[in-house]
Amino acid sequence: MVHASRVAIYTGSAIVLLAALLAVTLKTCASWPIFQGKPDGPDQDKTVKLFNSALLRVHSSLPFGASDVVWELLYREKSGWEKVDDWQVEGQISLYGGNVLACPVGKLVVVVREDGSLVFVRTEAGEWKTFHMEIPERAPFPLLGVRGTSLTALDTPKIQELRSQMSINAAVFQVPPQLGQFLPDKRELLVDYLAPADRRFRLRMSLSSDGEQLRFVDFQQRPFERDRDTTGPPFFRLLPDTPLSSECNNLEFFH
Repeated sequence: MVHASRVAIYTGSAIVLLAALLAVTLKTCASWPIFQGKPDGPDQDKTVKLFNSALLRVHSSLPFGASDVVWELLYREKSGWEKVDDWQVEGQISLYGGNVLACPVGKLVVVVREDGSLVFVRTEAGEWKTFHMEIPERAPFPLLGVRGTSLTALDTPKIQELRSQMSINAAVFQVPPQLGQFLPDKRELLVDYLAPADRRFRLRMSLSSDGEQLRFVDFQQRPFERDRDTTGPPFFRLLPDTPLSSECNNLEFFH
């Protein structure tokens, strides 16, 4: 009887202790940003002053219940913030989704996502255009999307030619880029892609003087060594191989 009483006392004490621990845990978790629909960490909002004295801001938010943040790009020249665009990246690589390169070019402003997938251009008319840099299967280049339009001179035969040069299987719908670089003195955009068997290709495009179009220049295979040209595991992100212009800013959340 005494033994049964002790068991009951110990069991009751354990239950009380577990309940207290659970309450503390829930209270702690409730204060975490991820449970409040906010970006996780203090460095999820960055603003940089550009060469033209305007401000560029990259902001992230984590929708309630989502696992990947939404990145938002904003620009301020004189007064008031202009929303440029927003995007979302799935998986662990989304940590680098807010890294951008920003380069004013005269009256134009060019912002390139680190992986080259999106290029945002503020035109001479003061409007923002979004260029999608995936190589699609058939659609005009860049890929048509909800935020962007086909604004280059590339047609379907040229796209098929690029895919053939990369030996891309026809079943593959699109080829995502891996690196975006911009040369403001030449108004040239460089976007690199990796094909099977570690073959690296570079698309070179020229930005029109009014910022309305990206025009094809050339597409060539480049030397590639994974150990030399990437950051290594786990993501093997391509490293830039052109010097950063003094007129450009790298805005990075993760290195």
